[in-house]
Amino acid sequence: MMKCIALVHKGVEDIASGEIKEILNIPSKIIDSAIIFDVGSYHDICKICYLSQSLRRVILVKQEREFNSLDDMKNIAKTSDFSDWLGKNKTFSMRCIKSEEMDISSHEIETVVGGEIKDNTHAKVDLENPGILLVSYVTKNRFIIGVDFSGFDMSKRDYNIFSVQKSFKGGIAYSLSKLVGFHKGKVLLDPFCGSGAIPIESALFISGRSPEFYIKDKFMFLRYKKIGIDFDSVFIELDKQQTNKDKTMIFACDPLMPFVKSSQKNAKIAGVSKLIKFSRMDYDWLDTRFGEESIDCVVTAVPNLTKHEDEKKIIGIYDEFFKQMKIVLKISGRMVIVCNTAKIKDISEKYGFLIQEEREIMQGKSKLQVLVFSK
Repeated sequence: MMKCIALVHKGVEDIASGEIKEILNIPSKIIDSAIIFDVGSYHDICKICYLSQSLRRVILVKQEREFNSLDDMKNIAKTSDFSDWLGKNKTFSMRCIKSEEMDISSHEIETVVGGEIKDNTHAKVDLENPGILLVSYVTKNRFIIGVDFSGFDMSKRDYNIFSVQKSFKGGIAYSLSKLVGFHKGKVLLDPFCGSGAIPIESALFISGRSPEFYIKDKFMFLRYKKIGIDFDSVFIELDKQQTNKDKTMIFACDPLMPFVKSSQKNAKIAGVSKLIKFSRMDYDWLDTRFGEESIDCVVTAVPNLTKHEDEKKIIGIYDEFFKQMKIVLKISGRMVIVCNTAKIKDISEKYGFLIQEEREIMQGKSKLQVLVFSK
């Protein structure tokens, strides 16, 4: 068995663990901003890289130890065996990823750890086009060195060309749809769709299409000839699972036509535009469009309250929004809302909604406040 670590956005570790279970049918362990799991083959590592929607990077672990200082990291690197990956005629680069702020810089760690591995293996450092990409993952008390199979942040989607201010990264948008319990056969609505990440990720999920379908050549594992995999055959096998004929209903609406257009264009780039119904719609007309108890899942980011906006106006939007949700959401339905103000809780109670869960999700350095409601 081989140990792997998958890096994720802080706050969605449980969603990522569940996705690994769905794709590989294996258990995993949650740590800070990451998931640890064991696989039986390199094929499984490539498979989870290609099909996952929640993971950011997937790393084959070569060494995992506790540490207290940079010298500890140096010693751990010195005792790490990369002889099966690196040698005199091989090239590599070292990148450091930290789960939190610390006194030691990423550059210091890359220099010290990479230098030890260079001395041990006699491999050459190539920062521009390495044959092997190594990663040092550092948490508060854990130091991990491994081989990066992904090679890029998989949560950044290539379809997000037409972006708007409140865009979500793909891994977060997918996680929000899973929080609400979305799956095939459910009807999902995003009434403030922005650039469309939530409906697009939902459509990718039900279609079985990889979010990296059009950028397969970016994966670092394609350079790893030693693992002995016919990558063309692997991609053909995995792409057979996708379909554009699913009858699940996904609605992407927004009061602003430019946002609707951006969503449509991004969905077309992602290859799932036929699975989503787009429309410009004011939030106070949702009951007219959808009728009573027609929606299973609502996932959206409502307009945020900022110091530049009229608080009374924003509170009025929230009030009308929950009034509409009380009508269109099924009794068994659930709703996930991203919002930056506690005032929304009082309004939700007014219309009979209960908060089932609250969580914080980190998108870069931004903290997203996420609320899960039921009727």
